[in-house]
Amino acid sequence: MTNRKLHFLWHDVQFLRLWSATIISSFGDAAYFILLGWFVIRQTGSPLALGTVLTIASIPRLIFMLIGGVLADRVNRKWILVTSLAIRSIVLLCFSLILFSTHHVHSLIIDVLAAIFGTVDAFFWPASGSIVPRVVTRESLPLANSLIQTSQQLSAVMGPLIASALLLLQHYTYMFLVVALLYLSSSLLLVFLGLTENEPCNAESEIIPKATTSPLQDLKSGISYALSIPILTMIMFAALVINVLFMGPINIGIPVLVRSNDWSGSVYATFEASFGLGAIAGGILIGVLKGMRGHMKWLSPIGSFMGIGLVFIGFTHIPWQGMLLMAAMGITISVVNIPIIIYIQTIVAQDKLGRVMSLLNFMSIGLTPVGYAGFSFLIQSKWLVLTQSLVLAGVIMSIFWLILGLIPSFRNLEDHPLWKQAA
Repeated sequence: MTNRKLHFLWHDVQFLRLWSATIISSFGDAAYFILLGWFVIRQTGSPLALGTVLTIASIPRLIFMLIGGVLADRVNRKWILVTSLAIRSIVLLCFSLILFSTHHVHSLIIDVLAAIFGTVDAFFWPASGSIVPRVVTRESLPLANSLIQTSQQLSAVMGPLIASALLLLQHYTYMFLVVALLYLSSSLLLVFLGLTENEPCNAESEIIPKATTSPLQDLKSGISYALSIPILTMIMFAALVINVLFMGPINIGIPVLVRSNDWSGSVYATFEASFGLGAIAGGILIGVLKGMRGHMKWLSPIGSFMGIGLVFIGFTHIPWQGMLLMAAMGITISVVNIPIIIYIQTIVAQDKLGRVMSLLNFMSIGLTPVGYAGFSFLIQSKWLVLTQSLVLAGVIMSIFWLILGLIPSFRNLEDHPLWKQAA
């Protein structure tokens, strides 16, 4: 059955367009993040400065993420993605021109760049997370999600490799110009994407007439809908914990760890590539296990392992040890994230999927100021050294996931009738 589905997707022109655009834009995301982070660290030498830039990017994402979900349920999701990618390309092109004319960029310009990317992200991710069911059929949804998520992680490997190669040249103008062209290519691909009114992905979904309610009413109804389903509420809270206690320490702690050990930017990129390779392996595993169907009870111990990885990486003093740990954590993040996305897309009504995905992104992406600001402040204030901060975050995260696994509604999440029906 899986081979037939793969054969069908391989000949589905619309899916291939979405898949290709996702890969290319993910190349850009990974390269942009590493280049900007290393650019800030090299220019300022301050982890607090890096935390400030990442926080500034996160604030507009925090403010507009839920609005982005409402928009995704009202507007053609394709055009949201096209516009978002085009804006990124234009902004980076302008930034490249600024770098070409000066060697030292004022911090305000970097902050503006980060803020624009954060704003665009707020509208991009809800549309991206809810567009797949409008491109493929219900039967192909698990495999399509697995391919897209795995490809994003492949891009998370290639992006750092591209960034690493460009960092060796030490020409930031050309580095950011390449990323701008990646975003532009992805945007042009999506212009030709056709969306269809596929068979609804679950029994609650139906074709709803044009909305006559206000965006605020739509937002309130989406939040009420998510809160009315206990398992969705738990998933949202788990996403928040991953965001604050894992992504914050990883994105701030790793470049600081590399610099404190006097390693090069290429080592930093290799760490990120190792994380991406692990995530690819995790995505392949999810594909083999058919979206973890029948194995979702393992999400809790696997989530706990992410915390254990954080504890150990703080004691890394040899690059290859850090690479192995990053790869292991990459595996766990895919094994946890992909099944949760498939699960949400299966049990949530289509007309509310954009808003529910925006809530998930709000927790997993939008609230990054908490993780970035908190972790960078801990290090900069010297209340805790880097190793102690990573250990604290890792221990709390491991305990949280173990407790979550003891809650009956989470342990038995596969008992949901729509999840069973989709089988």
